[in-house]
Amino acid sequence: MWPTAWPAGYNAGMSDTDPPRVLLDICDGWSPDLMDVVGQIAVAFGQLEWVVYLSAKRKSTKALREFRKEKENRTDKFGTWCCRLLERYPGDNKLSSLINRALIAGKARNDVIHAVWGKDLSDQRLGRWRPSGNLGIEIEPLRVLLRSVREIRDELNEYTNAKKKAPQAS
Repeated sequence: MWPTAWPAGYNAGMSDTDPPRVLLDICDGWSPDLMDVVGQIAVAFGQLEWVVYLSAKRKSTKALREFRKEKENRTDKFGTWCCRLLERYPGDNKLSSLINRALIAGKARNDVIHAVWGKDLSDQRLGRWRPSGNLGIEIEPLRVLLRSVREIRDELNEYTNAKKKAPQAS
């Protein structure tokens, strides 16, 4: 067991009203069901990031090769592509709704993926910590997040995929 504290600078400039620093044991031993859901969130969100990029490409109506030649490229961050879509298509209410939902899901995903997971040495409780405190490791809220990410991914993919919207030849 190697007790650790927050990474250097993580809670820099804390005030008296900020949550106390927590000494954590960086440990394993998480339930397989919990780790399965966390892994699925990571995969589904990676797919959502790709769909956001594809949505920008699809809305531009350019061929992928031509779209990639522009100074913008696929390595831009998720939030940047979301903002571009919101700025370029302000009258598309359905797109705006989906992108805003994606941004909210992105914040929740960050609270899972970028949290410090460990055991609080003061009470031996497992948790995931962000600057706001212990966000807990209850599995049901994570399942809700997973369903939400998948729904947004699928709805955005369907909404921006003109090939799926085209009438089928008989």
